[in-house]
Amino acid sequence: MSGGGEGFLNKLKLTAEQRLDVDAFCRHAPRVELDCKFEVLDEEDIAMGDMASLTVTLTRTNLDEGEASGPVHAPYFPVPKWEEWWIIVFDPRDRLLVTDDRINGTNRVESTKINFMVPRAGEFAWTVHAMCDSYAGLDVSCVASFNALKRNQVNHEVFVHPEDMKIKTFFEELMQGLNVEREEEESESEDELPLRATAGQKPAPPKQVAAGSVEAAAPAEEKPAKANHSEDCDDSDCEGCEDAQEPEGSFFEVTNASGGAAIYREPTLEKELRIGSIPMGTVVRATDSIDSRSSPPGWAELVGSGGAWIPIDDPDAPEASDQKDEDDVPCVCVKRLGGLLELPLRTVVQTRLPLLILKRWVKKSSVEITVEDINQIVDIEETRIRTLIESFVRDKIGDERFEALRLETDRLKAKKKERITKARGYFSSQNGILWYVGPTGQVKGYHPDGSKIRDRILEDEKTVRIGPFTLDETRNCSCIHWLRDNDPERAWVWASDKSVDTRVRLGSFG
Repeated sequence: MSGGGEGFLNKLKLTAEQRLDVDAFCRHAPRVELDCKFEVLDEEDIAMGDMASLTVTLTRTNLDEGEASGPVHAPYFPVPKWEEWWIIVFDPRDRLLVTDDRINGTNRVESTKINFMVPRAGEFAWTVHAMCDSYAGLDVSCVASFNALKRNQVNHEVFVHPEDMKIKTFFEELMQGLNVEREEEESESEDELPLRATAGQKPAPPKQVAAGSVEAAAPAEEKPAKANHSEDCDDSDCEGCEDAQEPEGSFFEVTNASGGAAIYREPTLEKELRIGSIPMGTVVRATDSIDSRSSPPGWAELVGSGGAWIPIDDPDAPEASDQKDEDDVPCVCVKRLGGLLELPLRTVVQTRLPLLILKRWVKKSSVEITVEDINQIVDIEETRIRTLIESFVRDKIGDERFEALRLETDRLKAKKKERITKARGYFSSQNGILWYVGPTGQVKGYHPDGSKIRDRILEDEKTVRIGPFTLDETRNCSCIHWLRDNDPERAWVWASDKSVDTRVRLGSFG
């Protein structure tokens, strides 16, 4: 015990037995150091997309070589308990929990290997925390750094020794034997056929074609040369990449609050060709008559759908706007927002864009990136996609500007979380649907037939809404009431449901 520690213990006026207990605990309590190492198997460099590993080594410096820790100091615990250490890997730049693991071993030196896929190129500075499940205040952390290159900056060529190139697999040996047998069978069958013209019969002379005749052999048609590029190419303008050839299309938003927008198998309003619908507020990417001459006025084909059409607001097709479906809902309820480079990033990322087209927006669009854009990106549920988009935005506007927008986004989210407090939680409605409203306003529904519903709470200073319904904030009961816009007297009631079964069913969303 150091001099300072002795003075502190003297002030506590402990008995001799209590002093012994304190000394025993100080010798027994773990003092831990962390060491981290990144690597890719059989590779010198780490590149984007590689399956890499992080080895975390935990050393108990209070133990000597060959020693192991005993049960934790817990005199009132009914059974012996051994300490466990949770390893938490956090990316402070992307504000992302990368992974977690656990070390159960009690030796002086213990380690664990965590495998992960490198999500992007650039500098990484992850924070690794070791948190003890048995002692409070003894947690430690360290910074683990590495640099990931782009895939086209790394040579992935595998060296094969010339002698090894002669080795054949069992499958190759088998196929070679079958080919030999086939050649012998073919040579035997050919022996049964005349190999040359019989006596008195001359072989047919080659066909003579006069010079300049239309039957003269034309030179072989030259095929266009294929673009020479690497399969790891990440240039959004590379003509050799298939995604670069995909049409950008235009962006459309569903504006009908009653029944969404109907989808048809062909550009016609026949009831039997209707194959589904898109809810209000959804942004889709499609091609209309402005993008493609093959699209009829008043219609747009969803990109990548293989033939799914939606009716759109089009001044060249005014007759369609007066038509209604069997539910007396206007058929045209989709407005054109604009092309890729004309729109803000928050609109673009609401659709499932190919990566190269998204990078094209980042590279070429002059639209300013605002806090609303960052807010939309943060709401993306797929971790890998969200991380990639954030990386692109950082490269475009810089770390300082990105962090400023991110802090403002956090402030707005905290404000929204408080604003929608009444609507948050687990509920069930009269029609048997189970609902969950999360802290950021995401809505998940589980229908009795097993189908799943996804939506989002929209809020402002005056109202909290979901689709055509407004939350009745005047009631104080445990249920919540949604009032329909066109019929405020009718309420859609959600009853609070905290059962384990509801949580399990809604947890199936992932």
